[in-house]
Amino acid sequence: QEIRELQAQLQEQHIQVEMDISKPDLTAALRDIRAQYESIAAKNIAEAEEWYKSKVNDLTQAANKNNDALRQAKQEMLEYRHQIQSYTCEIDALKGT
Repeated sequence: QEIRELQAQLQEQHIQVEMDISKPDLTAALRDIRAQYESIAAKNIAEAEEWYKSKVNDLTQAANKNNDALRQAKQEMLEYRHQIQSYTCEIDALKGT
């Protein structure tokens, strides 16, 4: 009877020791998982910021190009308007003669 009780006590202590040993391993594993998660999150944030900066840069360049084209079109329109006025004056002068 006493032997069985001692064996039961030893078994309980063995289980307790195993449980105590596994706790730090679980904590360390959770710490490693958290570190990996934070590393991945930081990498994703950096990639998102790079993508955003790239898109803003692309849009800025496109806007500048479009502004230049608009400026050039306005300049051409002004030149054509002057030509029309010149031709209109010429026609009026020819009609008067």
